[in-house]
This record gives sequence, structure tokens and C-alpha cells, in this order.
Amino acid sequence: MGGKSGGGARSPRIEKNTLHSAQKLKVIDLISSGEIAGFINGNDHPLKSVYLNDTAVQNIDGSMNHADVQFEFNRGTLEQDYLPSAMSVDTSYTVGAQVEKKNPITRTVTNKQVTSVRVTVGVDALMRSTTEGDQLATSVDMSIQIIKNGQVHAAQHMHLNEKGNQPFRVDYVFSDLPIAPFDIKCIRLTADSKDDMLRNKTYFFSYVESIDVKVRMPGSAVAFLQIDSQQFGNNNPTRTYGIKGCIVQVPSNYDPVTRTYSGLWDRLFKPAYTNNPAWVLYDVLTNDECFGEKFTDYQIDIDKLYELSKYCDALVDDGNGGKEPRFVCNAILFGEDAKTVLDNLCSVFRGTYSDANNYFTVYFDSKSDVIAVYENSSVVDGEFNYSFVPATELYNQIQVQYIDQEDGYRTKIDEVSDEKNIARYGLRSTSITAFGCTKRSQALRCAKWNLITSLTENEHVQFKLGAAGIRHEQHDIVGIADSNYAGQQVGGRIVDIANDVITIDRDIKGVTSFLINVEGKVKTFKVKRAISATQYKLDAPVNAVEHVQFAAIVGKLQPRLFRCIHIEEDRETNTYTVTAIKHNPQKEAIVDRGASYIQGHHSSLNTIPHLSNGIVENEGKSLVLRWDSIETLGGKVKYIIHLYDGKKLLRRLETFETFTKLTNLPQGNYTARIRALNEYGQYSAELSISFSTTYEITGLRYLPIVFGLNLYWEVPSLLTTEAYTEIWWSQSEDRSKATLAAKMPYPQNTYTVSNLGIKDGRYFWFRLVDLDGNQGEFTRAFYAESSNDSTSIIEMIRGKVTLKELSDDVATHIIEDALKEARQDMQTLIDQSTVMKAIQKKADQALAEAKLLEFSKATESQAILAETTINRSIVEANQAEINTFKKTTTDQLSAQSLIIESLKSEVDNSIKASIDEIQKTSTTQLEAQAESIKTLKTEIDQNINASIENVEQTIAYVDGKVKSQYTLRTVAMSGGKKVISGFTSLNDGKTSEFIIQANKFAIVNPTNGTSKMPFVLWENKLALDGDLIASGTIKGESLVAGAKLKAPVIEGGTLNINKKFIVSSDGNVTISSNPNQNVGLRITSDHILVYDDNGIERIRIGKLN
Repeated sequence: MGGKSGGGARSPRIEKNTLHSAQKLKVIDLISSGEIAGFINGNDHPLKSVYLNDTAVQNIDGSMNHADVQFEFNRGTLEQDYLPSAMSVDTSYTVGAQVEKKNPITRTVTNKQVTSVRVTVGVDALMRSTTEGDQLATSVDMSIQIIKNGQVHAAQHMHLNEKGNQPFRVDYVFSDLPIAPFDIKCIRLTADSKDDMLRNKTYFFSYVESIDVKVRMPGSAVAFLQIDSQQFGNNNPTRTYGIKGCIVQVPSNYDPVTRTYSGLWDRLFKPAYTNNPAWVLYDVLTNDECFGEKFTDYQIDIDKLYELSKYCDALVDDGNGGKEPRFVCNAILFGEDAKTVLDNLCSVFRGTYSDANNYFTVYFDSKSDVIAVYENSSVVDGEFNYSFVPATELYNQIQVQYIDQEDGYRTKIDEVSDEKNIARYGLRSTSITAFGCTKRSQALRCAKWNLITSLTENEHVQFKLGAAGIRHEQHDIVGIADSNYAGQQVGGRIVDIANDVITIDRDIKGVTSFLINVEGKVKTFKVKRAISATQYKLDAPVNAVEHVQFAAIVGKLQPRLFRCIHIEEDRETNTYTVTAIKHNPQKEAIVDRGASYIQGHHSSLNTIPHLSNGIVENEGKSLVLRWDSIETLGGKVKYIIHLYDGKKLLRRLETFETFTKLTNLPQGNYTARIRALNEYGQYSAELSISFSTTYEITGLRYLPIVFGLNLYWEVPSLLTTEAYTEIWWSQSEDRSKATLAAKMPYPQNTYTVSNLGIKDGRYFWFRLVDLDGNQGEFTRAFYAESSNDSTSIIEMIRGKVTLKELSDDVATHIIEDALKEARQDMQTLIDQSTVMKAIQKKADQALAEAKLLEFSKATESQAILAETTINRSIVEANQAEINTFKKTTTDQLSAQSLIIESLKSEVDNSIKASIDEIQKTSTTQLEAQAESIKTLKTEIDQNINASIENVEQTIAYVDGKVKSQYTLRTVAMSGGKKVISGFTSLNDGKTSEFIIQANKFAIVNPTNGTSKMPFVLWENKLALDGDLIASGTIKGESLVAGAKLKAPVIEGGTLNINKKFIVSSDGNVTISSNPNQNVGLRITSDHILVYDDNGIERIRIGKLN
């Protein structure tokens, strides 16, 4: 903080940073073992294919992204020369020690072959600060010495007089060295800094031992780089080289540039560069530096590799309107074992390999001819046994990782999904790596192939063969004509062959073609005509032996295709067990050309309909899963239920019913997956039913009401037993101090809390508990408070007053109802007594004037005891009378008693006084009630009168409800104006109320007899007169204090005192001696200002702008 008077404060002086490191980074990278072709963007401009921190050193147009880069390269030929700039072997040693004046740092060199050393020293920062905030240059000095036998052999001096706020490094090279061992010693010459105002710490960072040598490194592709380290923040940048890889052996008739073959292959090879996976694999197998020694005695199936190479070079859509080879391999092989390398290379062309019996060959997943067709008579016991891939392994999303050559060879991840399958079964994702892949299009084809394989090749078959088991090999494709699966005869044996006419061993109708094993191959013969149900004329002669097997194509029914994955020989039984996996011949077209998958026809059985209407019901302590039954061919249907807890399989159930019961389920979220299975092994689509048995309570919310709360929550829809919700509450957030407030039976989810104060809050906790004692977790602490809406509170109280006994209308209504009932009972009694007829007229006259007499109603079936006494005196226009009526009534269900007394006096028919009192008790089988009503009234005329009315009532019900009420009301009328005062005290066992009706309210101190009037209501205006408001809320549009307003804490919006003292809503303060103009003193939250009489600012303290 500072002040000024007409001048300006000095800004800190911050000098420019002039101290920058100027080190050079030299690095030699071994690119490859063996000769490589060169760089992807040409060998004339290699820097276009060199990337530092994923950015090319030189752009395609020739412009540079990194300056001052020196680059040298050898391709790895046997005749290559040494790199001119890399004629030494360097060994770097890190020191990283601070050099203090009193503590020099020393390191010893022991290698006698060292010809030079490079010492790196420097500072962490170099600058001097002042108390005014200046940042200035400063100086520091160091000595770097070569010490031999305690003597200085050579020395160099570091002197810096600069300013820099970043670490600085500088190299000092010593070429004239003594014979090792010798020491490198760094000495600080400048005094050490004693405070943070001077930053000049010196460091011995590292040193490098260099040995001059000219190394050619024949047969190794190497690259030399020298760069300015300052461009990369004095850090070593990452280095990536885009190269055309190793020169390998390729067929002599192969052009690797055009990827074409000319003429016949003479089975000879030539050296060339290619990324065709077949010849990369061949090079790995034959190169002595790879696995050549391991496969010396192996015979390599080069014919299969030749076939594979053509399959890899075939052009397919690249997804962008162009064409590209189906597979290429751009990979680095380093450090892996032989099996891993071979597996990775074969994965490029979606294949595998076999090295059995010293014979190496490959298999790849492509569309191939069917080697053999097997039907039921071909296999042992005529059985084909089917199994399926677990549902958890049927992936509908494949994420693939690859290296993107279009983006600086960064690692990328892409995905291929089957959205329809995901929508039906949920997401099942897996990840793969596209080995040797540097293009997104090839990576997506790899992922799509795996996706189609997962979704369509998910069934296994196993069967046993006799001698026919040697007809095919592993990985061959075979056809399965299973009559049981097809639902009709689709295979058998030929019992007679007559040129182009064959006779089969069974009746088959509707045959369009026959598949027959002829001379070791499967050949298709079309039916020209059916001579009979067992005899057919074909389109060509059949050159096969009798009793040969056949498979029939009936209509659209065709044999299913499987690829053999395992053959196991049993020498004792001379049988072969074949295991095969379903083969989808459409995959190639789907992946390479974007074709759509067409479901084949392999069975005449109706497809099992979808299961539907899956529901879950709560049945006591068990849950019942139900679904609709289905009608299908294939005999009785069995239902298989897999119950999952999340992704974990919890139970597997089987039933022939359309329901199953689940018991003893722990709390959790479950999914039941149900499939129908017929006798032919056909499955329906899966029906999924999800449900939860968790005891978790959610959706906590509340509605504040006057003097209470309405609580709401959500309970789980399904439970395995009867349960209830426990509600705990506390005034603090500590649940250990909470008490049980209520138990609400499941599934009720509302509760009303009453008897709270205004804005009275509580913390609540909820949990579910069942009758077995199982408890759910408590919810989080949930805070709720009652309403503080003054309008609602006043309206409620006003309604209470009106509905109770304080208003004139209702009080009169109560008394007149009692009088009406009393008249009816008295009239009945008088009619029954002829003695009373003589005074009936006078009694009627009295009752007409006494409006507060009350009787209970009587019937002929009741036992009634009644007594009526009337005492009257009359002198001319003046009269006085006393009426007394007593009555008891009993019957089989109730008992009642009633006393009515009336005192009345009257002068000149205008001045009147009366006292009326009714006392009544009644009991029934449901309630007991006592009631007393008393009225005192005086009247001069209709415009001048006064009355006091008192009502007392108690009621108790057998169901536990009670009510007690006391009401006192005074009424005075003069000059046509009525004034009412009184109070009501009401208690119903839950809530007590005390309501006062008065213009003024005073409280008398019983000690000294003085009175205090805390508030007055006058013409809907409420005035408060008190010393202290201890706690609570005063709500209103304005609050006016006559003398002073005092409080320890005042929170509000704004404060304005004559515009001289202002507090804004955001808390800013303004104090002005003259608010209308800038004269004198002004104080704000930010500064203090003084203006002269002309409004010119003379003094400013605090924030200066």
C-alpha cells in the first residue's frame, strides 16, 4: 500500500532473459539388423521420413519444421563405410550435484582408452531481485579442472554475467588428457548466495567419456542425428523413422512394386524389398539372424507360401473409393520368442501354422473348396454332437489397435460394432492388436473379420470316422449333412450306379442335386429327372464305387460347412475323432467387398419362435419368472435359464414349465436369460428379464408443510420377503445419535412428520428391513425442515380460528343447534303429559326467548327419565323466570344425560339479561363425550348488547383418538359496531393449539403487577413491542425500528444511510462526506480518496487503478 500526491509509483524493472543453453544432442540409432531398402519418402530427402516428437523434420514440400539438424545414415550393407560424424564411442555419466564454494565436486576417470571428456556444468537460474520487485542480471564464476596426482593438468573457466530464470547448461571439452586415472574437479569461485534474492546456484550436471574409433557396423542400418537441444526444452526428443524395411528373399518371377507374378515360377528366389506377409515370414524362417538355425532341418511349404502371397496381394476396397493389397506387414521384430513372432506374423493374414514332422506349412482363413461331405451313415453311431461358444465370448464390438502411418506413426484405436446385436443382447466388447498394420483401412478389415467370425462361427461339431478320417486334414472344410438336424433325410448311400443313373438306399423327395465323394473330391451332380423315389438320372456319369456316401440338396436345404480344427486317432478302435468349427464362406465378401450376410437354409424344421412376455413376480419369499409358452415342431420344448449377477453366472436352471422359482437370492441386480431348446438342438432367440432384489432406498425428497414435513422415498419393486421401511431421525448429522421415528410397511413410501416448529429441521435416515432380520444399507443423511412461509402459517391459523369457536357465526351456530335439539326433546315430553299441557304455552314462550337450551333426541325404544321445572314471575311488562330441564336416556348401545338451566329477566321488553347453561354427557360403544356450554348476555336494544360465551368439550374414541377443547368468547356491540375477543385451547393428542382473538394482547408480571403489551393488531397491522427476539424468523416486506435496531449478526441485501453510508448487496462499502459531488473524503472497499473543493483527486490510498 502506498500513497501519492500528484506523482506516480515506479514499476518494477524486469530485465530480459539472456541466458539460454546451447548444447548439442548427438545420438546414433540402430534401425535394423540387415540391409533395408531406405526411407518411405525417398532416400534423397531422408529428413522427410524422420520424426522428432512425432513431427517430421522436413515437410513434403521441402520446408523445415526443425532447424539446425545434422543427419547421416547407412542402409546396412556389408560394404558400408563409417559415419563421418560418429567417429567416437561415448559413455555418459550423470552427476547432478550442486557445487558450493566450500564444497567442490570431483569425479574420477579410470578408462585408459578415453581420448576426450566433455563436462556439462551450469546454473539452475541466474538473477538478482530487489525489494522493489526488480529482476536483474548477475554474475557467477566456476573453474573446471583436470587433476592428475594432485596437480592441475588442464583447466577451463566458466564466467556468466547474464539474467535467466531457467536452468542453463554449458559443455567444456578436454582433449589433452593425462593417462587415466585422473579427476574432473568443479570449483565454485563466487561466494554462495545467502538468501532468495540472489539465485546463482552452480551444478556439475554430467560428463561424457569419448573414445575415438571408426566403426562401420556392416549389416546394420544406423542413423546419426545432431540437434540443438534448446528446440526441445533441453530434453531428448522421441525419434521415429519411416523406412522401407529389410531386403528379403522373394520369388524370381515376383515384382514387389507392382505386386504381380510373371510366368511360371522356377522355385528360385531373389533379394528385394517387400511387405508381403508371406515373404516376410519366409525370411524370418530362413534368415540365420532370425530363426534360420532352428528351421535348418525343416522342409518349408513354399508352394503354400506362394499361394498365400497371391492372396495377400489381391486388391480389395480401401473404404475410400480406392484399392489396396489385402494384407501388408510393416512390423518391427525385436526380443520376442519364436512362437510369439510366428503367431504374430500369421495373425497378419488371419492364419496359423503347423510345424509337425519337421514340415512347416501355413493355413489361412479364406474361401476354400469342400474336401469331404459326411452324413449320418458316414459316422460312428450316426451321431453328430454339437456344442456352442459361450455367450460371453460372442463379441459384438471389436476394438482394434494399430499404428497410423498417416499420423506420425502414432498408436490409434478404432472399433467395429454390430449395432443390432448390441441392441438385442447388450454390449460385449473385446480388444485386439492388428500386428504389422499401419493403415486404418486394414485395421478395420481385421476387426470386422473377427466380428463376423465371433457372431457367425460360434458352433462346434464332433464326430467319429473310420478309415474315412484320413480323407481330409486339419483346417480343411467339410460338409455335414445331418438328417436329424435338417428334420428330414438329406444323406445316405448309393446302392447302384449305371452310368448317369443312381439308385439310393432310401426315399428322398424333392432332390435337386447330389454331393458325392468322387476320387477324393466332392463333386456336385444335378438331377435331370427323378425316375422314382430312390432312382435318379443325373447330368453326368458317376465314376464312383457302389455304396459310396452322398448328400442330397433338397429344395433350399444344403449341408452345413465346418472347418476341421483337430483330428485325434484312436488306434485301439481304428477311429478318428474330428472336431470342427462352423465355417462362414461369406466372410470374405462381407469384409473385402461390404456384402451383406445371408442366412443359409439347413433345416426343414420351423424356426423356434421368440419367447415373449417375460415378467417377474413376488411370491412370498421367492421370485417367480414367467414367460409365454411357444408351439414349435421338434417335440417337447425345454427352457434353459441362465441367471446372472452382473456379468457373473450365478445359476443355470432347466425346466419344461413356463416359469421357475428363485429363492434365497442375496441383494443384487440380476438378469435372467432364457432360451427354448427343442429335441433337434435348435435354440430360440434369447429372452432377457432384468430385476433387482436390492434393499436400496432411493429418491429421497420432502415437502415442507406448516409445523411439519411430508417425506417421500422410492422402494425397490421386488423383495423376497415381507419388509418395512425404518425411518430414523436426529437433530445432528451423526447417525449414532439418531432414534427410530417410524416403521412403514412395504411398499408404503410416504410419511408425515408433525409437531415441528417453524423452519424446524431434522436429519433423516431410511433403510429396508425384512422379517428375517436382513437389513439394507442406511441412506445418506437427508436433511429436511418445516415451512417458514408466513402466509401459509397465518392462513392455517386463520382457518383454525374460523372453524373453531371464536367467530361470531360459528359460536351462534353451535348454540342454536343445541337449542333446536333441546326444543324437539322437550316438545316430545310435554306432548306425553297432559299435566304439562296447561303450561305448554308459557314454556314455548320461554323457550322462544332462551336460545341456549339443549336436549338429546329420544325415541320410543329408549328408556327416558326427564324432569322440567319452570318458575316465572310477571308484573305488567316486566318478568323474570328460571327454567330447569333434566333428562337421562339409555338403550342397548348408548347412555346420555342432559341438564339445561335458563335464567332470564326483562324490563319494558327492551332491557334484558340472561344466563343459559347446557351440560351434557354421552357414551356409546365407540366413544365417550362430555360437553358444557354457558352464555351470559345483556341487552339494552338491538344495537347495544354484550355477551360472554364459554364452551368446554372432551371426546375419547376407542381407537385411541382423543380431543379436548376450551373456548371463551366475549362480544360487545355499541352503535352498530361489534367487537369480539376470546381464545380457544385445543388438544387432539398429537397437536395442541392456543388461539387468541384480540386487538391488544398484554402479559401481566405476577411479581409487581405490571403489564406488558408485546403486540397489537389494528386494522390488519401488527405492531410488536418487545425487548428481545431470542430466536426465530421475522418475515415481511419491511422492518421499521423506531429508535434503534441491534443484533450481533445482520444479514441482508443493501444498507443506505442518507447516501453517505452505503453497503451494496455484494458487500462493497462506500462512505462519502459529500455524496452529491466529489468533494472531501470518500472511502470505498478498494481505496481511500481525498478531493479538493474543485473536485480534483489529491490523495489515493489502496488500489491505485
